[in-house]
Amino acid sequence: QATHRIDADLGTEYHPRLLEYLREVQDRDLALGIAMTDAKGDRSLRPHEQANPDVSPDGRYLAYQSDESGRPEIYVSPYPGGGRKWQVSAAGGASPIWNRRGSELIWAADDAIWSAPVTTERGEFAAGSPRILLRGAALGTDLVSGAIYYNRMFDLSTDGSRFLIVQSVVPERNEIVYVENPGRGA
Repeated sequence: QATHRIDADLGTEYHPRLLEYLREVQDRDLALGIAMTDAKGDRSLRPHEQANPDVSPDGRYLAYQSDESGRPEIYVSPYPGGGRKWQVSAAGGASPIWNRRGSELIWAADDAIWSAPVTTERGEFAAGSPRILLRGAALGTDLVSGAIYYNRMFDLSTDGSRFLIVQSVVPERNEIVYVENPGRGA
């Protein structure tokens, strides 16, 4: 989708090239190794020291996971500067992400993707009650494996209506699970 939008905006032809590349990968049964870095983290820390931080779209808050309570939970603190913090999750959590409007936090916990509405009115952060958006078992997906739980191998579409989840099917291969409209309007 990204290449299609870039082509439409800039008059380029990346999308057909990407499709040709994907066909070649499938035809030759190749395995791809892809790595991403998240520029939103604390660059003074090494990758294994990161706690899956995500800066809010307005740049004023940082969502992160911490096990200071004895298990991983989701917290939010002012950014930059830290100081006060708020716990958003109530039953564990890892790999938080903000929706694009900054009105919702999403994370993985207990074989499910969870969500909580959030507000930052008058410069004060507040979170509503967490709820389950989707369960891994219903998708035939493992949402608590070490890879997805601690390395955020899922993302939310720009409009918030779809998830993309990468998971290991067997140790040598990954599978992409695409979820349309998780728990919205149902």
